[in-house]
Amino acid sequence: MFADALETVTPYTKMVLIPKVLRNGSIEIGSATFIVLNSDGWVLTAAHLFKEARMIELHEKEWEEYERKIAEINARRISNSEKKRQISRVPKNSKWIEEIKFLWFGDKAEEKQVFVDDGADVALVKLDAFDTAKISNYPIFKHPSDEFRPGTSLCRLGYPFVEIVATADSANKTISIERETQHPLFPLDGIYTRHLGLRHVDQITNIEREIRFVETSSPGLKGQSGGPIFDVTGHIWAIQSFTRSWPLGFAPIALHENKKVVEPQFLNAGYGPHVQEILRVLDERRVSYDLAPPSKPKEE
Repeated sequence: MFADALETVTPYTKMVLIPKVLRNGSIEIGSATFIVLNSDGWVLTAAHLFKEARMIELHEKEWEEYERKIAEINARRISNSEKKRQISRVPKNSKWIEEIKFLWFGDKAEEKQVFVDDGADVALVKLDAFDTAKISNYPIFKHPSDEFRPGTSLCRLGYPFVEIVATADSANKTISIERETQHPLFPLDGIYTRHLGLRHVDQITNIEREIRFVETSSPGLKGQSGGPIFDVTGHIWAIQSFTRSWPLGFAPIALHENKKVVEPQFLNAGYGPHVQEILRVLDERRVSYDLAPPSKPKEE
């Protein structure tokens, strides 16, 4: 059903690797998906990918305060055992981030501009050192004035199931990808069920507004965040944002390691910002895009 649409959507659907170095010396690597919008180097993805990057400044301050307290304890004229006891009681966050990178295309393209709409979970990124020769065609968005019919078949596309090994050089603050097992793009189909209106209050303006999200009967997979949600024509309805688990109200008993356990059942539904929200952000930043023409009205 989506074979032809995939040929249209695949060329501009790309993976971004997000390695980060924690203060405890460990490395964590995530992956997500983004859409190349135009030949100017603008790409579209989910805003929540940048949440941790914006926390680095806070983590830096907390780390400096932690080190200050440790130095203060070490300067006290007390036994080593007492120093260890007091140091162990100083609050420490094992997830403090020291460095985080976004590896677009897996090459040297870097963020020149980043615009984030947290409420709609939409992020626009202008990439520097962008090679337009890599993209054969660009996305076409569904016209927001068209009918969004429940039961319409939709598909989401992204990069789940990615295995990555990386190393970090703390002295130079660099992260190197040693090995990357990139599995092919993974499509996952479902149907459009309804739209969801979520209330959001802007932290700067304190203005409250409702954000429209598209709901699908299938979940988004880890690594598909920011990837397109599209119909059989390849027109984009939304981008993957989050998955919600709806309780079904029954819990069968299953046998696990010779023990009976109660297993509550859930329906996992996927959500993405409605094309109306995406186009609003694009228009606000004056980013060019292709829009499908509105459908002809039905004859009475």
